[in-house]
Parts: sequence; C-alpha cells; structure tokens
Amino acid sequence: MKHTLPLFFLLIATLSLSAGTSPEHKLFPPDPYPVLTTPVDLKVYPNPAIDYISLTETQGVSEIKVFNLVGRAMKRFDITYADQQFYVGDLPKGMYLVQIKGANDKVLTTQRLHKQ
Repeated sequence: MKHTLPLFFLLIATLSLSAGTSPEHKLFPPDPYPVLTTPVDLKVYPNPAIDYISLTETQGVSEIKVFNLVGRAMKRFDITYADQQFYVGDLPKGMYLVQIKGANDKVLTTQRLHKQ
C-alpha cells in the first residue's frame, strides 16, 4: 500500500495535465459557495459606538442585523434612505456583530462593533 499511494497521485496528475487543466482543479472542484466581494468602503461607524451607528455606503444594502457574541439577534434595521442613522443606545455595553445584507437576502459583510 505504501508504494501504490504515490503512484495513484502521479496517475491523477498525469490525467489532469493531459486534459489541459491543472491538477488542483481535478482534485479540488470549484467552491459551490463563492465568497461575495464587497466594496472596501462599506464600514460601520463610529466604532466604538455610543448611541447611533451609520454605514459609509447604503447603496445595495437592504437590511442590517446586530447580533450579540452568542448569536442572538438584538436589533434589525431596514434601509429606507441614504445617510440613515441606526439607534443602538439601548444595547448593553459590549461587543456585537453587525451583519449587512444586500439584495436577495445575501450577506455582504459582517463587522465587529464595540458598544460603549
């Protein structure tokens, strides 16, 4: 068995190269759940927050959810207009995760928020 394993991988690599594709493509198929790329300037500010948070860009954003570190949803906001502020003053001090969703309920990004 020790001698057959390297021969198996050599055979796979040879078959992959003869097909015109890289061996990595044959051994590891493309990811069925690709990571969505988001604009670099999509941020939650101010961080740390006291009473309100805002987004640097609201175009393409439909919803914001705030979760505690246990995963419980604490707040949910719908985006109705640009330059909107979201009240988080009633949340206890601590760390939160802010999930920003776009069209078709796809998660654009999740950012950490420190609430003071």
